Amino acid sequence: MLLGVAMLSACVPVPEPAHYAGWEPMPMGVPSAPSRSVARERLADSRALWHAFRDGPTPDVQLTGRPSDPRSQRGYSYVRARQASPERVEFTLFGVERGRVVLRAFVAGHPDALKTGGERNHALESLWAESAADLGQHPEGAPPHSIDELYAECERWIAEHSTSPRLYFHPDGLLMHCGLDPDDCRGCPEISIQSVSRFTLDRALRTVEPARWVCARDWGVFFPGSSLFVHGSDEVCYAPPNPRPQTLRTSSVARGSHESCPLGPELCEPVEPSEASLKDICQIDPAACPKPCDADGCTTAHWARRLSPCPAWPRRAPQPLELGKPEPLAPWSFPFSTGGEIECGRRTTLLRVIQPRLPEELGPARF
Repeated sequence: MLLGVAMLSACVPVPEPAHYAGWEPMPMGVPSAPSRSVARERLADSRALWHAFRDGPTPDVQLTGRPSDPRSQRGYSYVRARQASPERVEFTLFGVERGRVVLRAFVAGHPDALKTGGERNHALESLWAESAADLGQHPEGAPPHSIDELYAECERWIAEHSTSPRLYFHPDGLLMHCGLDPDDCRGCPEISIQSVSRFTLDRALRTVEPARWVCARDWGVFFPGSSLFVHGSDEVCYAPPNPRPQTLRTSSVARGSHESCPLGPELCEPVEPSEASLKDICQIDPAACPKPCDADGCTTAHWARRLSPCPAWPRRAPQPLELGKPEPLAPWSFPFSTGGEIECGRRTTLLRVIQPRLPEELGPARF
């Protein structure tokens, strides 16, 4: 019987690795941990960093363009990416509240659709969206799990398999990849997290096609307020400031959806402006925010400049594995440059370094 299982496993084709770290199937070059005990330690360190991030403050409105949903309690949004072929990359978008997935959406397109300078993402197709009542209705996309559940699943794999897993982490130490080498476990599942943000979609944003929720770069898509590492120091993803209700261009919309609300009327009914929205700095002092959006930019997430003095910019595009690192607490660095303008002096090269610290090392002031 075991021989039959082995022969069946040998017949399962190994999918082509994805191009970028953060995408599935896991890219070539992501290393296995030296041992299972080291893997457990690294995962525990990363989980502590995740808990601090999850329970920390939501992004400042100057980093998102509009406040998070005022009803949100410890909510967050995140993205999982899968490269189905050289011509197609798929993104599953999640909204999580109090440890429970309440939104799941699916967008896809050619990888070249991401190479637009990040200003617009119209080439990505919005295929479907699900509300909490309809989760799992569609077979496509990553399953509806919270990030806490992904950490637990990775921990279970480490305990159950005799071989050490392949692990990779974001520059801030959050989990990026967890899985086994295909030679050790062909066809086994894997975990990935392409990007994550404490920003949550309010009811108005939930009426917009999912592709308009996110900003695009060559290496993925990002919700407003996402942690950005290989981006300009004053570059941010702004949520649509004036979203208009739209209908998905597909018949596979979540069951019970409304004509102008892909996620169901119970999640998209209009609400009175909250107290948080009245404190929007972009309304109080428009000069403190980037220039007003154009007619199209008002209805879709887009990259914007905060107009800070002497910003720093990446000196080059990142190599695929430079987007992460194999140890969560190891320093991560990337070359940037600043200056060149009259007010900033001569151009200077600098190294951006991110050194994660465990919460107990940071003290209560930050967390």
